[in-house]
Amino acid sequence: MGSSTCVIASLDKEAPVLYTSNLGDSGYLLLRRTDEGLVSVYRSKEQTHGFNFPYQIGTGGDDPEKADTMLHNVDHNDILVVGTDGLFDNLFDE
Repeated sequence: MGSSTCVIASLDKEAPVLYTSNLGDSGYLLLRRTDEGLVSVYRSKEQTHGFNFPYQIGTGGDDPEKADTMLHNVDHNDILVVGTDGLFDNLFDE
């Protein structure tokens, strides 16, 4: 028994669309190549009850319906970075 944060990403085979669902302080970053370099298209928001207390699914966890569900239009060569809070606590937009 236990609980965990969760990120799910699914790329539509027929359309340039990425579906995502994120619960907790894990997350993802969608990057796009432009003439100016890599640009952040979207960065997921962490969900926490308080410091070091993320939303989680599992035993005694939060309702999965609380997950942030998104739809993103994607382009050829977009980059999706998915990681835990260990990555995103140390990856800054600046």
